[in-house]
Amino acid sequence: MNYEKYLKFILAGLDAAGKSSMLVVLKKMYEFEDEIKNLKPTVKIDHYRRSFLGYNLDINDMGGQS
Repeated sequence: MNYEKYLKFILAGLDAAGKSSMLVVLKKMYEFEDEIKNLKPTVKIDHYRRSFLGYNLDINDMGGQS
């Protein structure tokens, strides 16, 4: 059998805690400062997939709750 290395993350927390900012850094890696300054609050869920160091990452950014 061939099993893939798969990790699933859920970013959850209070509003304005930096969850979406962390996701932008993971997406861009470089030159992300302007995008972080202009971020809007997440509504519902932002989903992102990426391969990293041999792992398939599945990242879900949940909208913040006050």
